[in-house]
Amino acid sequence: MEYIKHIMAIEGEWSENLNSKETIKSALDFLNENGKIESIFRKVSSQEALYNYLDKVLQSRYKKYAIIYLSFHGTVNNIQISKTEIITLKQFAEDFKGALKNKIIHFSSCSTCRNTKSLEYFKKITNAELVSGYKNDIGFIDSTLLDIGNFTLLQEYVKFGYIEKKLNTNYGTLCKRLGFIKV
Repeated sequence: MEYIKHIMAIEGEWSENLNSKETIKSALDFLNENGKIESIFRKVSSQEALYNYLDKVLQSRYKKYAIIYLSFHGTVNNIQISKTEIITLKQFAEDFKGALKNKIIHFSSCSTCRNTKSLEYFKKITNAELVSGYKNDIGFIDSTLLDIGNFTLLQEYVKFGYIEKKLNTNYGTLCKRLGFIKV
């Protein structure tokens, strides 16, 4: 049985090198072409732009976009929007208090999810259905591969505990090395 959850993906700039081609866009294209998972993709370089897109995807006309895929540089409890702009999970949660009901939030960034209590707080305050991400520093390709596996399983199963079990069965080495976590 399928439980189609489309993706709203918001990505920060990975490099100041204008020739850099790193992007999660190709993973989204793969999921669309092979898994029929639609996505909206946007790049941002400011908190204002990030919040603007999040406010838009929370409108009822976008309710089929149940997964919010946030792909940025990160540090413990933070996402780095730009070289000079960082948002803490606490601030992010308070800015979207109660607004993320029925949404699955995935932080695809280094170390953002290292503190489980911060993730639990984020989930509780925002009312998100599920919050996931990485505890450790991650490589771009490895994390993108695990993101694809995670999003694919979210389409096939409704019970998050079963999804986590399947992720560990199928991608256990990656889960462990990257410190994949969900609350």
